[in-house]
Amino acid sequence: MIVGSVNSISAPSPQILGELHLVYRWWSWSDGGARTHNTTAPASPTTLHARFRVWL
Repeated sequence: MIVGSVNSISAPSPQILGELHLVYRWWSWSDGGARTHNTTAPASPTTLHARFRVWL
């Protein structure tokens, strides 16, 4: 990415994983943004994490 560029990120939800077919729903982003949101590329490498929770 280019420093200062605005980029859209999104986390697909729900996700179904494993042999038990557990359903995971999006919970949050590590930067506090919405499930789909824009972020500005910083000068130093940054990792954003999407958090999911098992839906029972």
